[in-house]
Amino acid sequence: MPEYWLEKDEEGAAVRVTGGLLKKGGSRGGRRNWSKRWFVLEPRGGRFRYYEDPKLLREAGVVVLLAESEIVVRDPLLKGRHAPSGGEDSYYFELHKVTDATGRPRPFPFALRAFTQVEYDDWLRSLSFCVRQLKPTVRRAQDVALVVFETVELGLSLALSREKDTGRTTVAVARTCPDKGDGVAHALLRPDDELVGLHETHDFDFECPEYNATPVPPNLDVAGFEKLLATVRGAPRPLGLVFKRRSPPKRPVPHIDDDDGGDDDGDEVLDDSSNLYVYDDHSMSFDKVDVRTIKLKFQAGDISPETKVFFADAWLPISAVPCLLAKLQQ
Repeated sequence: MPEYWLEKDEEGAAVRVTGGLLKKGGSRGGRRNWSKRWFVLEPRGGRFRYYEDPKLLREAGVVVLLAESEIVVRDPLLKGRHAPSGGEDSYYFELHKVTDATGRPRPFPFALRAFTQVEYDDWLRSLSFCVRQLKPTVRRAQDVALVVFETVELGLSLALSREKDTGRTTVAVARTCPDKGDGVAHALLRPDDELVGLHETHDFDFECPEYNATPVPPNLDVAGFEKLLATVRGAPRPLGLVFKRRSPPKRPVPHIDDDDGGDDDGDEVLDDSSNLYVYDDHSMSFDKVDVRTIKLKFQAGDISPETKVFFADAWLPISAVPCLLAKLQQ
């Protein structure tokens, strides 16, 4: 595998994708010793894999970089057999706000050291480039939806569709059923949304829906379409399907019975046991949650003033619901 990527960064500098580094253990707990590992960076995917051997046969782990990840340069006091001699640079840096392959945040910084100044500069520049590449990916995800199905029955029909302007054949949503597949497809998809990828593993990433997805082949014929349908039907659940939106995404409206609490004029009185629907923009789904739980999540930072709740027959940010905001800030 080459040391450098074929493409350059924005300033025309080389992007390092492989090389040896000293890695400090313990970013997920455990021993804090230094070990030499061989790393492979995916500049556009955010995966930073490391191996026990230079031939890259024994993978030891993976660090997942995110749009909010940080490369932090520090000069700590290092001890032990890998500590630099007097006057030598440690070439030390840390990766913050990263996760493991399952999406779990690493509780400690991921600490690394390069062997030379050139390698140190290369890795800092390349990792920073990688994080910058992830930022527009997150924005582009607004036009792409990852829909996860837990049931065998999906509650939607797919059809081959030919675009008039390009003549391209796509696989698109024909219709959805509110009473099948737990109503997931009906709540989140619209007719003509294009199926562009499948996740047959459980490694879902709602911020980058197409990452690691198996792409749907372009311009399928009838036989290819039937094969795709068989794959979708037979894939293990949960199954993630990636759709490209042909129209703006709709936010589902929950069905609320007349006796579910609240007056028709929206002037509701909330107490800790009151239930509200809380909308998750990443998974594009909602849950019924009591105010006590909302308050705990608000205090923990899992819910913000911009989080949407269904109140007075509309989806509103918490900041626009004074009676709820006041309770959360008590």
